[in-house]
Amino acid sequence: MANAAQPVLSPDEARVMVESMLDRVFITINGQADIAYLSVVVLKAHLLGQAGENSIQYLLNIEPPCTKKQVAQIQSGNAREKGQPVSCHPPQEDLGLLTSQWKAQLDSTSTKIPDQITILSSSYLSSEGSLGRNPIARLNKLRTIIEFSPLVPLFLLLLLTLFIVRSLKSWLLWWASRFSLSD
Repeated sequence: MANAAQPVLSPDEARVMVESMLDRVFITINGQADIAYLSVVVLKAHLLGQAGENSIQYLLNIEPPCTKKQVAQIQSGNAREKGQPVSCHPPQEDLGLLTSQWKAQLDSTSTKIPDQITILSSSYLSSEGSLGRNPIARLNKLRTIIEFSPLVPLFLLLLLTLFIVRSLKSWLLWWASRFSLSD
């Protein structure tokens, strides 16, 4: 029976990684940093450690049983199909051997992963977009519009007042009629 899947990263570690990356993205968009990246150092450490081996064993346990040809490949030490280790659920006596072969492949691949993955750079933000506009400049214009949007109803109320009011007395009477306490 297959063991329960254990994540390579705990939910807290994954949340910290993603939140840190999002913070860097917003700092870069605001022009306070030159690059936003995702640090995968913790993920690589887990893949190279016990969590990586646990993941491999889980994946092998949920695979269909190995064929006789695959078992022979595993036992010969050449358990590869199309450059990748055999992917099947081996008999218990061959599970350690196949796990070690998968672990070697995972370790080899993990060491090739860079420590940081660039998400956004200021050079992209300063370049012209496909529409001939700088994306950060467009974002700043949108922010300005959003900041002044609460003033629109106030401006409309002022316009309405200017068209209705002919004198100070009529303005006071108009406001009194709108907010009378007798209603």
